[in-house]
Amino acid sequence: MRWSLAAASLAVLGSSVDAISAGVMEIDLLFPRENETYAPDANMPVVFSIRNAAAYGQYLAPSITAQLINTTAVPDDSIWASIGYWVDPELDGANWTSHEPYLAYSFNKAFRFEASWTLSWRVWLTGCKADDDGVHRGHTGYYVSDWLNITLTTKKGGKTPDLVAATADGRACDSTAVVVAITDKLFNVTEPPPQVATCAVLDLAATPTHAADPCKATIDSAAAASISAALVEYQCNGDNAPASCPPKPSPTYTKHSAAAQGLAVMGAASFTGVLGAVFVGLLWA
Repeated sequence: MRWSLAAASLAVLGSSVDAISAGVMEIDLLFPRENETYAPDANMPVVFSIRNAAAYGQYLAPSITAQLINTTAVPDDSIWASIGYWVDPELDGANWTSHEPYLAYSFNKAFRFEASWTLSWRVWLTGCKADDDGVHRGHTGYYVSDWLNITLTTKKGGKTPDLVAATADGRACDSTAVVVAITDKLFNVTEPPPQVATCAVLDLAATPTHAADPCKATIDSAAAASISAALVEYQCNGDNAPASCPPKPSPTYTKHSAAAQGLAVMGAASFTGVLGAVFVGLLWA
């Protein structure tokens, strides 16, 4: 299932690794895959790719809202069956030029259950619009997609989650993607909220010239290792650290220690991995 807006043209640097047309941003759900059955795993991530992020991320400030819904309603999870778990990647403060494409990911312990799941997601971009006199005084946020959905299953005997194998060689998949068109118009933002200092004007009416291809982007071994390291980092800095974590050093209390510890916790929660992959706080059920 693919949903796209129109495409326009703007000559800017694209991805040398996974090139797509200039003048568009494509957001793909890379993992998990549609209609797959995975072994239950509390550490299984949800991974998105943002292509042309290096060119347009600073102007559009993309964010992704994602919800995981258990459609089986196992007893231990029944309270969440209709409410769902939020698995939004945290993209505030992202370094969009750190890697192309940009990987954003989240975890949810709910995948430990055997169940059928619906993963729903949509994209929010900060876009400009010009006033009648051609002067831009602020910016307007656009939901550029409706909710997009995939279904999957977690069941004993299913595939072990493997980010590299699942996305290798651009293999065929039935996944979801959003493509948004961007004009060559940029405006300085003169009114709050200041998500961006300079924003781009989206083109919602042009004829599409770029077809979404969510199967094209891949997750290599370095990116997969970064995602795993982010999970371990967060778990080991939490209050209920696994036994496999190294022991925490005994705190040394000074009059400045509380502030220092607060910063350390904040840093762990906003851990940034290699390849521009941004970690978000886990939603432990």
